[in-house]
Formats: sequence, structure tokens, C-alpha cells
Amino acid sequence: MLSKNEQDEIIKSSYHLIYEYCLLRLKYKDAALDVTQDTFLLMVERAAVLTNDFMNSWLLRVAENKCNAYNRKRGRENGYIRLDGQEPDVLDRIFSKLDDRSFGAYYETYQSIMMKHLTVKEAYLCELRFIKGMSPAEIAKLLHIKEAAVNTRVSRLKKKILEIIDKDIPFI
Repeated sequence: MLSKNEQDEIIKSSYHLIYEYCLLRLKYKDAALDVTQDTFLLMVERAAVLTNDFMNSWLLRVAENKCNAYNRKRGRENGYIRLDGQEPDVLDRIFSKLDDRSFGAYYETYQSIMMKHLTVKEAYLCELRFIKGMSPAEIAKLLHIKEAAVNTRVSRLKKKILEIIDKDIPFI
């Protein structure tokens, strides 16, 4: 049985280790933070049956299982492989400014690459705005946030997508 003080000490001493492991496995910070938090929440939930023996091993195993579950859920097994098997269009490189339909096309075409870099929230926003074509007002109502917040997130998302296109999509 782990006391509250033992739990706090374990979290302080092992948090960085678990976070670094998750970051290595998942490749981006938001997912690593979520999985790390879930790992320690499970430890707190099961504190009544856990002992301090081999705690780092237990935490790493839980983190590994949660990373695997996260990857399965997000379908990341495909990595950089295009789902349609086609080469990216070389002429797309010409576009310096993209309208919303172009962002949606990039997202759909390069979804496996985008998923590696976008958080779940960003991917959802991308789907709502660029794929489904919802207006900022509709998205704001759906997500229960202000329209200005949606516009800010969309603007940041466009910048991030452009960075991903420039950096990680080959042959464009």
C-alpha cells in the first residue's frame, strides 16, 4: 500500500523518466503529457494494492501499454506511408498561401503524416473546418468556445500545417 507521501515522492522522482519515454514513443509533447498523466493517475487509483518495490518498472510497463493503446487508437502504425499509395503532387509546392479547401485537401491527402504532428484537438478542428467546411461560428457553438478562439486556433493550425508541409512531406 502506497501512502500519499510515497505517491508524491514517486511522482517527483519518476515523472521525467516516464514523460521522456512517452515522448520517445509518441513523437509529440501533447500526447506524451496525456499518457504520462494517465500513467500516474492509474498509480494513484491503485495505490491501495501497489507497493514501492519495482515501481519504476511498473510505471514503464503501464506507460508502454498506454502508448500502444494510443498508437492503435490514432492508427499510427502506418507512419509515413501514404494510404492511397500515390506520390505527392510536385506542383502543390507552388502554393504559398492556401485557402481552407486547400488545407482540407492537404489534410486528407497527407493524413498519416499530419496525424504524427497534430494533437487530437488540432486534428478534430482540422476536420471540422477544412474537411466538413464548418464556419467558425458553427465550430464555436459545437465546442462551446468563443468564435474568436476558433479563429485563433484555425490561424495557428494553418501555420502548423504549412510547417509540416515544408518540413516533413517529401517531394513537394
